[in-house]
Amino acid sequence: MADREPIGKRLRFEVFKRDKFTCQYCGRAAPDVTLHVDHVEPVAAGGETTLLNLVTACADCNLGKGPRALSDDSVVVKQRSQLDDLQERREQVEMMIAWQRGLVAEAHDALGELAAFWNDLISGYAINEFGKDLLRKWARTFTAEQLCEAMRTAADNHLLHDSSGNLDAHSVQAAFDAVPRIAGANRTVAEKPYFKALYYVRACLRRRCGYMNEGLALKMLDEAYLDGVPINELKDMAICARSWSDWRAMMDAFRADEQKGE
Repeated sequence: MADREPIGKRLRFEVFKRDKFTCQYCGRAAPDVTLHVDHVEPVAAGGETTLLNLVTACADCNLGKGPRALSDDSVVVKQRSQLDDLQERREQVEMMIAWQRGLVAEAHDALGELAAFWNDLISGYAINEFGKDLLRKWARTFTAEQLCEAMRTAADNHLLHDSSGNLDAHSVQAAFDAVPRIAGANRTVAEKPYFKALYYVRACLRRRCGYMNEGLALKMLDEAYLDGVPINELKDMAICARSWSDWRAMMDAFRADEQKGE
């Protein structure tokens, strides 16, 4: 009679891990009991030393069972169910990986389309790798449609030509730098339509001031508008301001008067 093939440490660990270190016959678990790896179909009856034919058993159950199968096939059914579950998980992971690869491919294609669209707007120039990296970053915040609309607006507002009809390099860079700001402004206007008027007021203020904090200015205008200050009055204060500090003082005084009158 041939010697029984020993069960390797790695295979024993896989069996214990699959069965959660719990005896599949009585339900007791380590460390309360010493666990063995048992053959479901005994070796003497032709059972193989494979994961499907191995099960976790405590010492009492294993030593008391002897070289015979259990009276029912519940353990075999359970093991097959567990293997089916493992296979299903593996297939789902493969599908998720394929899905992620598809998203990466779509993002790469979209980036190429955005770069090509910008190149069409800046005839004679082409976006470089650094510019593509910026596009990739912007694409995580804005949709392709929002970026294309912002690109068109940036081109219309910033691109300049020299006497020979060629695009000025500085204006190309200025237009490209303006794309995320324009996309952000457009999205804000879509969510809060009154911001279109506030952007106009801020532009009036920009023309009056040599220096201004544009983010703070917009925040103050938004707060004033939500407090009930009419757009026309906000515009008048922007046009009358002599400086950034003068405008802030006017806004603070106006809002204080408004609050007193409530």
